Amino acid sequence: MKILFLSHYPHLLGANRSLFSLVVGLRDKGVLPQVWCPEEGDFTKALEAENINVRIFPYHNWAATFMHPSFFHLPFAAYRNNNLLPALALEAKEFGPNIIHTNSSVLGLGAQIAEQIDVPHVWHIREFAWLQYQMKFFPSEEILFKYLKKAKKAIAISQAIKNGVGKNRSDINWEIVYNGVLDENRMERFFAVPVDKEKEADTFTFLCIGLLHPAKGQLEAVEAFGLIAGKYPHARLRIVGTGRRVYEIKLKEMAKRKRITEQVRFVGFKKEVDTEYHRADAVLMCSRDEGMGRVTVEAMSYGKPVLGYRGGATPELLTDGVDGYLYENDAQGLAEKMELLLKDPNRARKMGKAGQQKAIQNYTVQKYVDQMYGIFREVYPF
Repeated sequence: MKILFLSHYPHLLGANRSLFSLVVGLRDKGVLPQVWCPEEGDFTKALEAENINVRIFPYHNWAATFMHPSFFHLPFAAYRNNNLLPALALEAKEFGPNIIHTNSSVLGLGAQIAEQIDVPHVWHIREFAWLQYQMKFFPSEEILFKYLKKAKKAIAISQAIKNGVGKNRSDINWEIVYNGVLDENRMERFFAVPVDKEKEADTFTFLCIGLLHPAKGQLEAVEAFGLIAGKYPHARLRIVGTGRRVYEIKLKEMAKRKRITEQVRFVGFKKEVDTEYHRADAVLMCSRDEGMGRVTVEAMSYGKPVLGYRGGATPELLTDGVDGYLYENDAQGLAEKMELLLKDPNRARKMGKAGQQKAIQNYTVQKYVDQMYGIFREVYPF
């Protein structure tokens, strides 16, 4: 079986980390993959290190966040893609895929190429493009549904994605497949606790990790921490990630206003996150509309309880009071859950162990790859 995979960006972040695991796992099952990307980056380099066939073509997404420079270039992007389509269809035909797979709703070219060369299309929908990131599609959202209903399979990474993006439409052939995070073959290394000289003794550390973006809710995390930090001087908040510079400045300014700069650390981007998870006692997931929440599952995998907002797919992953807490409304609600763990660290450890068992049972890379392989076999029996 030959599968052509299209990615919408070159970075090894959430969506592409899941795609990387999928491509490598399918390769090991005998699938011949080829991956297309609009630019070179750490994602393409990681694939090349695995001897995966990677091609770079200057195609564009058909959706962008309002007020981002790329938003105003959407008409040009559509024009450029239309001009590229015949040549890219020929390139795809030369590879001869049995299936074309697109890794995001914000990229429509895979659906268009599949239609051009009459190959089944499988579309992975991983984000609430308009809910979480306020993205606009060109010329409108209806172009997504036009091609989604033509896909042989639309893969939702959660029930929330299916309901939110699908909008209860019956003309889309949905399958729900949760992302895999744990690699069974590397569990010993994955769970090995490193010796960390920087870890402060007798502290309780909350971790907020991921892209710095208003949709991810780091501002709410800082505000909530500010409500309880004075009462618990041993509490710490670590914010790991990079993103919008203006937003990062806003976060740091709030920490100053709350007079908690001694207890809050802005770490920046970390390629290897093992140390950060091992250092943490609990992890915060403040996004209102998380499609699945890779961070949530990663935290569970490392045996850390998660405090997550009751929205998006987070309630599908967390059992309130068992492997974490769900909070509602605002920073006050989060602060109350943070205080529960600060008052009872043993409860945090028990919750972390429960979450770890759930992750091992439900969110392994192997299970994810096996489910996707079964879907591809259904789309193209051989």
